[in-house]
Amino acid sequence: NLQNFWQKKFIFRIKKCIFAEKRNSAPLKSLRKQLKKRSIIMGKSRIEIEHTLNSTSRNIIWQLIGTAAGLEKWLADSVQIDGDKAKFGWGDDWRHHEIRCATVITIDKFKRIVWRWDDEDDTSYVEIRMERSQMTQQYTLYITDFTDEDDMEWLRDAWKHNFKRLYQSCGV
Repeated sequence: NLQNFWQKKFIFRIKKCIFAEKRNSAPLKSLRKQLKKRSIIMGKSRIEIEHTLNSTSRNIIWQLIGTAAGLEKWLADSVQIDGDKAKFGWGDDWRHHEIRCATVITIDKFKRIVWRWDDEDDTSYVEIRMERSQMTQQYTLYITDFTDEDDMEWLRDAWKHNFKRLYQSCGV
């Protein structure tokens, strides 16, 4: 199993770094670089997605990613944000219905929003970041999310669906 392999390798490298740290910090720096490259958080793999939007308005884009009303247009059927707590709902009450709660870690107005799912036991997070292209002046959303290896394709498809929903509801 690839996941177990990376976990064992990670533990081995940590032990090596703890022993070597007393003499030299180079192995610790090497481990940090490798972790950033592989981007594994407790058995989950990092997924990064970028999506260019049909908008040059930072206010419109921020309203779509930084407010509950905006996120309801494309990410979930219902969203509530109260301080550092967020609640996302999908589906209808009379059929399949899922609710997930999250803790908002960062809201940098006109830049990004980051949250961590409350039902996750690790340090994985979801980040939605907006950046403006210097050439086209259009905005691109950069998504960072984490999932198990087995769910990578499903998560990519879910984000594609979200972007399609964003285009259909807002035209961006």
